[in-house]
Amino acid sequence: MYKLMAIFSLVIRNFVLPNPFEHFPVPVSALFGVDIVIPSILLNMLIEPFLHAITFSVVGLYYKKGVDSPAKGSFLYLFFYCLHVAMLFIMSVFEFSLFAVIFLIIAYIVIQIIDVLYINLLRSM
Repeated sequence: MYKLMAIFSLVIRNFVLPNPFEHFPVPVSALFGVDIVIPSILLNMLIEPFLHAITFSVVGLYYKKGVDSPAKGSFLYLFFYCLHVAMLFIMSVFEFSLFAVIFLIIAYIVIQIIDVLYINLLRSM
């Protein structure tokens, strides 16, 4: 079951999910005041390791290695990866305005804290 879920997750992440930066060219001021535009594919490649680390950490809140099935971990990784890409896409729609970024991050952290507390409460019963 794990191998099937892992393949499904790989296909969804690589071929179905959009690049959250594709509609947002990012000019970066270089030396001597010349603006350089970073291509969205390159920006996505630069953000990917951080996105993986954050997603992996969040999955660790819900998945216990050796206790839960590996298929559950793979599904949770896909779910939270999709959620994080969606959040990046929403931020890019608002052109990464400070208000949108802070609002989404705070709302996400609050929801995670409430969810983890609720799950721990259910496990203790």
